[in-house]
Amino acid sequence: VVGDYISEATANKEGTVTAISIFYTKLLTIDERVVVIPNGILSNASITNYTSHPTRQLSLSFSISYSDDIKTAKDVLYKLAEAEPRRVPDSEIIVFVNELGESSVDLGLRFKVKNQDYWQVRWDTTEAAKYALEAAGCSIPFSQVDVNLKQ
Repeated sequence: VVGDYISEATANKEGTVTAISIFYTKLLTIDERVVVIPNGILSNASITNYTSHPTRQLSLSFSISYSDDIKTAKDVLYKLAEAEPRRVPDSEIIVFVNELGESSVDLGLRFKVKNQDYWQVRWDTTEAAKYALEAAGCSIPFSQVDVNLKQ
């Protein structure tokens, strides 16, 4: 419906539906471009509607070094989410080890927010997590290459 924020998989287009006519659907992108998609494409494509429900789960990933304490990092992320005033009250906070990567332990953080708060909470939480993890003594690893020269 008009007002929904959708993404269409085939043409890789997304935006807020501004008009639906007999032949075309118009989307307004986040950078205020108008995208016109033929309804035939929409009727044969996979569509994700991000705003059909009033809340949305925020799912973030953070990497820490293998030498860092996982429990400490998980506690930091949990407290960060718990203190977030825009988190849906009484929604579950989930912090978990998502993957043991090549050079990092990847932690996941999930909690629900209202649709209209999603992007700002995502950006704010990502920034706050960096500072909070560093303050707790955790390091955020980055890819490195060791070069050995033989003489």
